[in-house]
Amino acid sequence: MKHPAVKEVYVTGEQAEDPSVGQLPVAYVVLHDEYRSRVSDKDLIDFVNSRVAFYKKLRKVYFVDRLPTN
Repeated sequence: MKHPAVKEVYVTGEQAEDPSVGQLPVAYVVLHDEYRSRVSDKDLIDFVNSRVAFYKKLRKVYFVDRLPTN
């Protein structure tokens, strides 16, 4: 699955407020320059969540300038 605005993405788990829930999926997203002011976190969450199982649904999107690499 690929959204045209997304240049790079890293998805990981973030601890839920309720410890009994465990971790929830969140994404760190680098956008292509031409989409920086045109795409919202809600746009990407809706895009992903309409295509994945319930337990994989994104809860948050963080926009970053770059992802760490080795």
